[in-house]
Amino acid sequence: MKFNSISKNTNKFFRNLRYTLYIKYFLANRKKIFDTKDLAQLDNPLTELMNKFYSDKGDSNNTHNYTKLYDALFSPIKERQLNFFEVGLGSIDENVAFHMKYSNKKYIPLASLRAWREYFHNSEIFGADIDPKIIQNFDRVKTFQVDMMNKTSILNMWSKIQKKMDIIIDDGFHSFEANTIFFENSFENLNSAGYYIIEDIHRKPKNIKKFYNYFKKIKVQFQIIDLPHKNNIHDNCVILIKKY
Repeated sequence: MKFNSISKNTNKFFRNLRYTLYIKYFLANRKKIFDTKDLAQLDNPLTELMNKFYSDKGDSNNTHNYTKLYDALFSPIKERQLNFFEVGLGSIDENVAFHMKYSNKKYIPLASLRAWREYFHNSEIFGADIDPKIIQNFDRVKTFQVDMMNKTSILNMWSKIQKKMDIIIDDGFHSFEANTIFFENSFENLNSAGYYIIEDIHRKPKNIKKFYNYFKKIKVQFQIIDLPHKNNIHDNCVILIKKY
């Protein structure tokens, strides 16, 4: 048993090293949108809010630490009147892809939207999900049903919102196809100087290369940001795009 544990940990170490070095290779000589030396400490106001609502963007589930990036990126603008949007609101229906059923016993859908509402306390918060059962509106929060794999569904959603966003976060279906379909039908709804972020990018070299080549081909300013996490070597990684 001890040998198996050592072997497993060794394999994990070298797999993580391979992923890390491969991503660094693709980052070499590219213009950065954000310098990762400026990441916030994990103990920050946004982490506290995400943990308060049991979102996995903080550290309550010990799988992601995106708040280190987000607090550093957004704290200078969080007092402004912004339009913020997130797709993928955390359904707990086991029949829905990428559901959050087993995330935390206290978890409820729209967890991150509730945290974003408190963080951006002067802003309008919008969200969307494929599960109609979790669509709801409350103070400064409006949500819509959308199928990320369906162009018509995405365009219909934006026609209902009728506003451009300053920040768009994709935390929906974590696949290249879903991410690119949603991006292609949503990026025009981002304001100039706005941020578009795709979460949970799997760190396998084949996947990283696919995303890298896609965004390079369409000539947008993008950055793959790989966030070290001792318990998650698989997908604690985002793509950050800024609209100029």
